[in-house]
Amino acid sequence: MGRTANAPRLDATLTDSSSVHRAQRLMHTLRTGNADLFRGALDVLDWCVREVQDGRRIASIDPSKNVDGIREFSSPLLEAARHEDVDAPNAPRVLHGAAFDRVMQLIESPPEPTPALRQLMAEAYAR
Repeated sequence: MGRTANAPRLDATLTDSSSVHRAQRLMHTLRTGNADLFRGALDVLDWCVREVQDGRRIASIDPSKNVDGIREFSSPLLEAARHEDVDAPNAPRVLHGAAFDRVMQLIESPPEPTPALRQLMAEAYAR
């Protein structure tokens, strides 16, 4: 995507060696330059911010490890974007430890429906 004469310009300077090294490593790995690396980082961060504002969590999943293979990503920038109004009906709920593990087990292997639920489902499908 090219820059037009009237387009605003954004310059950023990295002065700490750790950030410079990470940027250089990423540019080498992705075979890209500063501008494309920055645009890609903006795309990812923009998506992450929208997700956390919708009450979602950002996670990495190792499909070979089921629940044990899930790692949540967190950063100060994302926490600043997160809506933490606990009184809001759609506010995100955070489950830790055993509670999170139990929810994941139920998602992966839900229990059989109870007889009452089977009856309600049968009635709903009959209509």
